[in-house]
Amino acid sequence: MSERKILGVIGGMGPLATCEFLRGLVEHTAASCDQEHLDVLTYSHASLPGRTEALLAGDARALLDMLVEDAQMLRRGGAQVLAIPCNTSHVFYDDIQAAAGIPVIHIVRETVRSLEPGVTAAVLATEGTVRSDLYRREGEAAGLRVIYPPPEVQRRVTDIIEQVKAGGRLDTWALRAAAESLNGACDRVILGCTELSCAARGGPREPVFLDAMDVLIRESIRHCGGTYR
Repeated sequence: MSERKILGVIGGMGPLATCEFLRGLVEHTAASCDQEHLDVLTYSHASLPGRTEALLAGDARALLDMLVEDAQMLRRGGAQVLAIPCNTSHVFYDDIQAAAGIPVIHIVRETVRSLEPGVTAAVLATEGTVRSDLYRREGEAAGLRVIYPPPEVQRRVTDIIEQVKAGGRLDTWALRAAAESLNGACDRVILGCTELSCAARGGPREPVFLDAMDVLIRESIRHCGGTYR
C-alpha cells in the first residue's frame, strides 16, 4: 500500500452531492476494515454564493475569496489533497490551486482525459458551466470534440438540477430523456454537474453516461494512496 494522504473536501455545492461523493469514496475504496479507508476532512460550505448566479452576474469575487479561504483552512487542518465535488466551481480552479498550497484535483480535466481522443462528448451541466465553456476548452486539450445541448434541452437540465437542490425527487427519467434527445450527435454524455450525478443514481446507470463525480471519486482515492474498486 502506498503512503496515504489526507483528503480535504470543499463541499456544500450542493449538500446532497457532497454526501453522494463521500458515499462513493467509501464504496469504491478497496478496504476490509475502517482503518483501510481514507482519512477525509470535509467542509460542507452550503452558504457559499451560487456559482452560476455569480458567473452570470459577472460578480464572483466574493465567491472566489471564500473558496480560497476554504482551501487554505482545510490545508491548515491537515489536508494534503483537495477535491471539490462541484463542476462549476472549477471555473476558478487556477486561482484556488495557486492559493491552496496542496494539489487540487481538477474534476473537468480528469473527466475529459477519461475518454478516448477523437470522441464527441455532449455535456449536461449548469448554465454557469456551459457559459464558461470550461468543458470545451479542457476537451480540446484532451483531443475531444465537446458539444452542449440546445437551449430547450438546457432548460430541462437546469430544471433537474434545481429539483435536486430543492430536495425534490431524483428524476432519472427526465435525465435519460435529455440525454436521448442528443442521440446521433455524440458518442458519450458527460454528467458535468454533481446534482445530475445524484439524479442518475435514482435509476439504472446508462452506458452512454460518463459521470464526472465518479471520475473525481476515482482520482481522489488514487491521489490519496488508496486502491479504487
